[in-house]
Amino acid sequence: MDQIKNGKCCDWSMLQKISGGYCPEGNCSVDKSAQEPAEQPTKPVAEIVKPQDSEFNAAYEAEVVRLVNEERAKYGLAALIQDDGAQNVAHVRAKEIVQSFSHTRPDGSSCFTAASDLGVTYRSAGENIAYGYATPAQVVNGWMNSEGHRKNILSASYTKIGVGSYSANGVMYWSQ
Repeated sequence: MDQIKNGKCCDWSMLQKISGGYCPEGNCSVDKSAQEPAEQPTKPVAEIVKPQDSEFNAAYEAEVVRLVNEERAKYGLAALIQDDGAQNVAHVRAKEIVQSFSHTRPDGSSCFTAASDLGVTYRSAGENIAYGYATPAQVVNGWMNSEGHRKNILSASYTKIGVGSYSANGVMYWSQ
């Protein structure tokens, strides 16, 4: 598996069915279009700890968005728009995967609860995570060489994107 040589895209052993979604072949995605309207945040907004901008690499995050849109253009897909809500979710998840590299959050809940905790609503959502890749080009290449991650990147259902690029102990952690 070439995508795992220089970094890790998925925790294959921990992939499991999650509430309202699935994690086929290393990606997490959910489609709420046929479900009830999005739930309200489960935590009061005052209790939500927002990540500090200085903890993340904004230039790397912008480059991942550019590279993802470059890949989408190759397939005639519309560019994704960087969204503040999705960006906040990606930041939360990038920090969480330092603790627990999984599509399941450290508290045992689905990765998609990060959106509801921050009051972010969506019809369809997907998550790509990785660690160990030093640059945006490396992580996007890793995702594009993984069938499940590529499927998320090339999904016509998605219109917005958020990216988290977080460094801990000299290792880059990525979420999209």
